[in-house]
Amino acid sequence: MAVWLDGIVDEKTWREQEQRLLIVCPEPNEKWMQVHGDNRRDMRELLRHPEGIRKRFYVQLRQAVRAFYCLPSRSEPGEEQEHSSLMSRIAFIDLKNTGGVESSNPREIEEATRKRQRELIEQIIDIDPTHVGVAGKAWAAFDACIRPHIPSNVKIAAIWHPSYRFTNAKIYYQTVKAQFCR
Repeated sequence: MAVWLDGIVDEKTWREQEQRLLIVCPEPNEKWMQVHGDNRRDMRELLRHPEGIRKRFYVQLRQAVRAFYCLPSRSEPGEEQEHSSLMSRIAFIDLKNTGGVESSNPREIEEATRKRQRELIEQIIDIDPTHVGVAGKAWAAFDACIRPHIPSNVKIAAIWHPSYRFTNAKIYYQTVKAQFCR
């Protein structure tokens, strides 16, 4: 089973910002990685150079970042490259850093989070976000194991997972924006 690395995508850009967004997802999609013959992936590098800029995960992750920074929604074909640098503004972690499948198992996510609890808490505190967007099935594990240890001045919001297939990019944008603006 492969191991993925996480963290700040671009250290210089991250530290220069007053508002810093950390996206927390449940786990990498190992099935996708196996299909493409990639058994080790650094999520930071993946976000710097996405392999499929029209893939739902990247379109919606960009929408989440745009919503967080109060930038207008951009999801039309041809606009993806123009906004790909947005990923350098965030930090990104998976609670379970070994791969899973297309649909995460919440019990496995929580078990992996409990095993890595100390490491994850230290990593998040070291990353020093001002805001955390917890995606999809990562919420229960994050809320139970991690949230109580995060400084109270960090704003935490539950967001749909960027690969959530029952919405389009504009609806995803509006939903994420509403979560961060509460």
